[in-house]
This record gives sequence, C-alpha cells and structure tokens, in this order.
Amino acid sequence: MIDKLYQDSNLVQFYDYDNPWSESYDVISNFVKIDDSVLDIGCGTGTLVSKLIHRCKEIYALDISVEMLTIAKEKTSNVNWIHASASSFSFDKKFDFIFLSGHSFQTLLTENDRLKLLKNIENHLKDDGTFVFDSRNP
Repeated sequence: MIDKLYQDSNLVQFYDYDNPWSESYDVISNFVKIDDSVLDIGCGTGTLVSKLIHRCKEIYALDISVEMLTIAKEKTSNVNWIHASASSFSFDKKFDFIFLSGHSFQTLLTENDRLKLLKNIENHLKDDGTFVFDSRNP
C-alpha cells in the first residue's frame, strides 16, 4: 500500500522543499564509480539520481508513485524511470551499485514486503556489487 501523501499531486509538488539535498546524498554519491550501472529503489522526485547520471554509466530509478515520477522526469531524461514497487520489481539485469535512501524503507509496512525487497536486491546486485541503505526519520 502506498501512502496517500505520495499520491497527491498537490502535496508531492512540495516534497523537494521539505527534503532538499542532504549530507546522506553526498555519502551515497561517493560510492558511485564512472563505469557503474546504478539502481535507485524508491527514487521519489529524482533529486539524487538526476545529479548522479553524470558520474556513472547508466541509472535505473524506480518508484511506486506516479506523481513522484512525474516530477522526477522533469529533472532529466537521462535516467531509466520505472514505475514499480520496491518489493516486487524485476529486471533482467544486475547492477554494480544499488541504493535505497530517504523515506523508501518506511513505506514497506510488512515483514514480507521487507524480505521481498531484500531478495530483489540480492537478485539484482552483481556478485562484486555494493548496496547502500539509509533511512530518514525512522
């Protein structure tokens, strides 16, 4: 289930004002290498990935909220934007770097959804890949 906050276009338009660039974005950015394929799970309005695209080979970014993705797509067209759930996405691709940041983890309300997410990460991360996770306002 998705929080109505992230579905209301009248509220989503203010998301970036309440959630500007933060030090945690700097930390995540430092992990990205020029040849990396990157997956952002729960990309929201795309603030971080729109800045990372110039630091890596390719980026896929997914979010369950169409409204959030609409704003994200306005920031850059150089990202592969995907409408999908963090607990049920599936690509025929593995990534060098996967991250989950901000409020993304808090949207997974059941243990089953959290376990599905972790299994998805395992299935989509290269053997020598890196996964970074943070959480805001736990």
